[in-house]
Amino acid sequence: MTVSEEINSRAIELKQGFNKVSDTLDAENSTFAVDAFLAELAGTVEESSRMIAVDILVSALRSNEFSAVREIAQYFAFRFRWQELRMKIETLLSEARSSKDLRKARSLETILDAFSDDWEDVDLFPSLQGGPTEV
Repeated sequence: MTVSEEINSRAIELKQGFNKVSDTLDAENSTFAVDAFLAELAGTVEESSRMIAVDILVSALRSNEFSAVREIAQYFAFRFRWQELRMKIETLLSEARSSKDLRKARSLETILDAFSDDWEDVDLFPSLQGGPTEV
């Protein structure tokens, strides 16, 4: 498998996982129902696929490709604290504020909150109770 094929394969795998999270969250309406799967999915992200995950999340935040994109982004933000993801979300927030899209801006602010050690919604994801993970 070439590097390009491996990247495409990993991107497809992550998108399918994000779709599964969205479908489950839509059906169950509880982050507890998706927590274990998010933990498993995040556990598959290695340094080599970190930017793939960031790019997919940012693209999904722009397009609302996944219904649970906010929850997925919050989970990844708290778990990994990737500065690349934070900077791109801050850019999206600036764009949302400039275009007066207050709903989008508030959603992005809640994701940025998840980069903090004292994120108040961490209890919605039991697998995050141990704090952030380095990748």
